[in-house]
Amino acid sequence: MQRLILLLAAWCSALPALSGPVISIGALYNYIDHDRGSILKRVYNSGSSTAFVRVSVHEVVYGADGKHQEVAGKRAEAGEKLEGLIASPSHLIVPAGAGGSVRLLYVGPRDRERYYRVRFVPVLPQKKDEFGLDDKAARQYQQTLDAGVNVLTGYGAFLIVRPRTEHYDTRLEREGDAFVIRNRGNSTIALEALYQCDAKRDCSEAVKRHVLPQAELRLEDKPERSYRFELVEGTRTKPVSLP
Repeated sequence: MQRLILLLAAWCSALPALSGPVISIGALYNYIDHDRGSILKRVYNSGSSTAFVRVSVHEVVYGADGKHQEVAGKRAEAGEKLEGLIASPSHLIVPAGAGGSVRLLYVGPRDRERYYRVRFVPVLPQKKDEFGLDDKAARQYQQTLDAGVNVLTGYGAFLIVRPRTEHYDTRLEREGDAFVIRNRGNSTIALEALYQCDAKRDCSEAVKRHVLPQAELRLEDKPERSYRFELVEGTRTKPVSLP
């Protein structure tokens, strides 16, 4: 066993060091509240080289069956009015050890809630692309990455655009072998710090769940099992225990 460990250590030490950009985007769920038109999203780069980040926006559309599809945002033609979620800038240059910001702006009607997937993806810039690098600069950047093992990892954030007039109507009901959390309002509710506990009060790790308007979440009701969470309705929060 000791020989195997020594061989693995020698093999790992012979690998080139990881290099390149390493980005993070903070919270994976974000909200544009009813009284706001935009939010600022921060992108951090803890890696060893500059991150060239491409930002893409897709609207998430839910069908009557609860299934969803993603629809790419459209570019406005000359003379047309922009509508939907706009990321500005759509391409971001973040130096190593620094951060940058992207403004997520919603333009359009607020009669109902809308949902967007915003992806932040590090890319290798090419000449004449949206980052404005010339051929020499793009080649130099590539050479700095060639010395190591590069893993360019992107992240996606889910953005909820709340309606102009929010209405919350959350119902907690016991139904058969389940606790049912029904959202009869017009805006998404969240179950923050949701714990599942047994009779000895040993609890699972906390998770976060969302319930969309006119949808429901079922939690299995078993003997000596309980749940606790913070019910978040817009800016209001209250603790809940089941049963």
